[in-house]
This record gives sequence, structure tokens and C-alpha cells, in this order.
Amino acid sequence: MREHLEFTARSYGVSREDYEARSEQLSKMFRMEEKMDSLSTHLSKGMRQKVMIMCAFVARPSLYIIDEPFLGLDPLGIRSLLDFMLELKASGASVLLSSHILSTIENYCDRFIVLHRGSIIAQGTLKEIQNQTGRPGMSLEELFNVLIQDGNNE
Repeated sequence: MREHLEFTARSYGVSREDYEARSEQLSKMFRMEEKMDSLSTHLSKGMRQKVMIMCAFVARPSLYIIDEPFLGLDPLGIRSLLDFMLELKASGASVLLSSHILSTIENYCDRFIVLHRGSIIAQGTLKEIQNQTGRPGMSLEELFNVLIQDGNNE
């Protein structure tokens, strides 16, 4: 796992010093310190998912495109990922996140693009989508259900 992280960091031009600091931070954050010298083939699906996430974060790009990052993660891993995404956002990075877990992302994302069968059915902040549907106070998940029923898109 350490070699994989280091290879990723070097591929993106991350200095040795930054790599060391970031890999230590990430391994602690995702509770993977004891697995740093393990081969990926000896890790569970959730641990392999953490390694992929750590590789993305070790490079520190200004834009993250993250597709279904919660799959295979335990609740603590999900919390660590969400907290780190908030840190990234606060530091000026942009995060584009794709997820089916609407109840979770509702609390972490500023804007939403709601897709159904490959088409955009709503977009904007939660408040804007609530206003578009005339359903103030509804959760994103409830709004999604309203949108697909109202549009006969089921």
C-alpha cells in the first residue's frame, strides 16, 4: 500500500516531504497505519476503497471528481471521507461527487444536479430545488421521489 501511495504521489510531482506528511495524515484519518506495508491483494474491499481514496487525496489537486466513494466503506471510513472533503472545500478545492446516498450528501454538498435515466431533472441548491418543486422543507431524497413521480420518469 505504501508503494502504491508513493508511486501515485511521484506521478503527480508531489515532493517527498509533502508525500510523507500527507500519507501519514491519510493513514491515520482512514485508520490504515497498520496496513501501510500490506499488499493491496491482502486487503478487504473496504480497505482497497480507502487506498484508492488515499491515492486521490495524496496528490491534492484543485478539483476532485469522486464517483460513489462510499461503496465498501464502513461508517467510520465514510465519516473520515466526508470530514476530509469539508477540509478540502474549505481550502479552496472543488469536489464533484456522484452518489446514490442522497441523505448523506445533502448535508455536505452546496449544489446538486439530480439525474434520472441519464437526464437532468433538477439542479441547484437544496433550497432552489425545493422552490422549483414547490416543496419547501423536503429532503433531497424526498424531492427526488417527487421529481420522478411528477415527471412520470419511473
